[in-house]
Amino acid sequence: MRNNDVTTSILESLRISDVVSISRTCRNMRVLGREVVRRRLTRLLEPFGTNNTLRFISTLKEGKGVITGSIVRAMLANEDDYVRRDLNIVIPWHAFGTLHEAVVDMLGFTPISSVPHGAIAPRIGRFCIFARNERFITLSASHEGESVLHIILNAPTTADMVFMTTGGACYFYPQWFEGKLAIQSHTGSLVPRNKKLGCVGELTDEFVVETDTGFLGKSCGNLCPTYWHHVEQKDLRAAIDWNLDDSVTNVYHNVDVEWRLNTECHNQKCPHNVNVMGMNIEGVGARNREYACKVGKGENKD
Repeated sequence: MRNNDVTTSILESLRISDVVSISRTCRNMRVLGREVVRRRLTRLLEPFGTNNTLRFISTLKEGKGVITGSIVRAMLANEDDYVRRDLNIVIPWHAFGTLHEAVVDMLGFTPISSVPHGAIAPRIGRFCIFARNERFITLSASHEGESVLHIILNAPTTADMVFMTTGGACYFYPQWFEGKLAIQSHTGSLVPRNKKLGCVGELTDEFVVETDTGFLGKSCGNLCPTYWHHVEQKDLRAAIDWNLDDSVTNVYHNVDVEWRLNTECHNQKCPHNVNVMGMNIEGVGARNREYACKVGKGENKD
């Protein structure tokens, strides 16, 4: 028993990925690891759920909802050294009514607004902000027929492109995420400097937020913000499961969702940066104008 207490104490200090890895070594570690993960999740959600946290987690699972934002980052990195006042939940269209009722009746929160931030409003089908004792819950539903990933992958920064089920977590752009670096997306540029949305305007020092990829000092390569990506690209996401009954892979398995960070690249080392692409477009336009003039003079009508 004493050895288990010591082992549990060690596991509780680790990142979630390390806890899951160690849990796979033997049966005893699997039991201890699951308990550590369960307690960490409960501890992060208890300020919002009070005595109904476990019931609410069950409701979230049944509705196929996911948690995103700072709660997920805290779950992954075991960082709960400051108070998180926001719980952000993304759900499929059909589950909005059930989760709305649960937040009000089960958790005791009061609806205060149904208007989402303008930066991400186009991707949201139904929305509500709830408040209780200086804590807030946001409930965002995808458009009917769309995936919750349509919302998550339009987040204001790459560090906000994270989500968690009751059984696992996933984050995109893992090399940046694990380096505590966030790149602003096209929606982040719509957030005023004195406002906060996700990591944009964040008051903590969790992540350094870059407005573009110029910090790389070299070509963006496959990470160019103008490139389109598909959720099936394994190199652009990292997933961790601690309970296969609600595996995080279910969220993106057989889902046809594509995204890109921005329509322009401002990295001067990248061949796709906005200045180069602008010159290319101008060049094509000039050639087209020349061709049009020749056609107009009857030089090439074929």
